Amino acid sequence: MPPEPSDVRAHDDAGLPTGAPTAGFSLLGAWRLPSTAGLAGLRGGLLDTLEGEGAGRVRDVTSQEVVLVASELTTNALEHGGAPADVRLLCDSRCYLLDVADPGVDALPVVAGVRPAGAGGFGLLITQRLSESLGWYADGPTKHVWATVGPHPC
Repeated sequence: MPPEPSDVRAHDDAGLPTGAPTAGFSLLGAWRLPSTAGLAGLRGGLLDTLEGEGAGRVRDVTSQEVVLVASELTTNALEHGGAPADVRLLCDSRCYLLDVADPGVDALPVVAGVRPAGAGGFGLLITQRLSESLGWYADGPTKHVWATVGPHPC
């Protein structure tokens, strides 16, 4: 019989590397979400930005990849770190940088280890697979989880 979701052991999870992303990125857009009800607006805003001003800046990256990573990071921020979640989309011509900040500096981000079906916890695993780099850092009372999405390591 598979274990119940509450039986999942925390030692199966892996922490993210700590540290801020490298400098040199330009801001393309920013959004503040007070709840998960704002996720549809975030996705639409990201697509508008990527297909308008940001189009063509990073080759071989689909808008859907960026939107999925942003959705996963923002959902995690709102569920585990609290509201509001501040989302920033940046670019440096090699890749996009998504930075999602929340007030839950004590809720450390972890990549899910072994989980039974239906136990959840796969948002950062999906993000890790789609991104070139992934990390987090604290800035005073604010936690930032960030990911770069692009064809080259950033």
